[in-house]
Amino acid sequence: MVTDLHGIMVCMTQTFLHTLSSTSSSGDASESSFSGEPFTYKWVKWLQTALSGNQVDSNTNITIEHCVTDADMADFWWHVRLADGKVHVASGKADESISNLVTFTSSRDTARAIASGEKSLQMAFLEGHLRVNGDIRLLLEHREALDTLKLAIREGS
Repeated sequence: MVTDLHGIMVCMTQTFLHTLSSTSSSGDASESSFSGEPFTYKWVKWLQTALSGNQVDSNTNITIEHCVTDADMADFWWHVRLADGKVHVASGKADESISNLVTFTSSRDTARAIASGEKSLQMAFLEGHLRVNGDIRLLLEHREALDTLKLAIREGS
């Protein structure tokens, strides 16, 4: 189970947390890369733009949200909804009435450590630094759509 969970979490993190380090090789921000503080409204706006033209299979129906906490306990919520063949990215919590919802919660430091490779997903999860709520099998079920987003983000970074 931990191995399956690890594979799912790697896919999720590579798809969305990969954007933490998405700047051009020269270090300068370009239109297709993000330079600035991740997990902010500006970052979500960049992610919206990077993924706006992408389509997923019309049978895909999943919403993934991430709650990023800081030491001062201010939470930053953002989510990605894959439904009706489209990708929707927004700041804030997802609609609670959505049935296919998976929520990740971590501190900003943990999210950065996972994205940079300083901390493995397994360790973050096993140490309680990364929590997952919802039916994680949905991530595996919709892995192809998540892989498409991962590719789109890499091409845009």
